[in-house]
Amino acid sequence: MKSQSQCLIRFCVSLLAPVVVMMSGGCGMNVEKSIYDSMQYEKEQQCLRDPSRNSPACVEHKSYETYERQRQGSP
Repeated sequence: MKSQSQCLIRFCVSLLAPVVVMMSGGCGMNVEKSIYDSMQYEKEQQCLRDPSRNSPACVEHKSYETYERQRQGSP
C-alpha cells in the first residue's frame, strides 16, 4: 500500500507539470501546444503507473501538429 506522502507527491507533480509547461510556453511557444504536451505527458505517466493500461494505444503519442490536423479534419 502506498503511503499518503507518496500519493500527495504524485498528485502535486501531476498538478504542477502542466503549470510549468504553460509558464515556459509563455516565452513565444504556443500555449495550446504546451497544454497538449502536458496532457500527453500525464497520459503517458498514467500508462506507466497502471500496467493493465499499458497497451500500444495507451502509450501512443501523437504530435501536436498531427492532433491539430485531425481535429480540423485535414488528412
